[in-house]
Amino acid sequence: MTISSDQLPSDLADAHALIVALRSEALVRRLETEKLKFLIANLRREQFGPSSERGRLLVEQLELAIADVEESQGAAEAEADIAAPAAERQKRL
Repeated sequence: MTISSDQLPSDLADAHALIVALRSEALVRRLETEKLKFLIANLRREQFGPSSERGRLLVEQLELAIADVEESQGAAEAEADIAAPAAERQKRL
């Protein structure tokens, strides 16, 4: 609420009422500001907090596990390729 100097009350009771109204408005704005700060903090925690960090670490661990499985699968296929010609040689004899 913006009041110019010519709009100020000349009566003491009206001045007190204006002060109460301005204080009430200031309190509402301060509470709204605190609420918004709280929401921002929660959103930051969700975005950058431990759970997102844990999620990122889980993804990295899963990627490493997949790489290990693919590597062991490739090694098993290579061993099978090496073993197959040896088995064919034994059949020929």
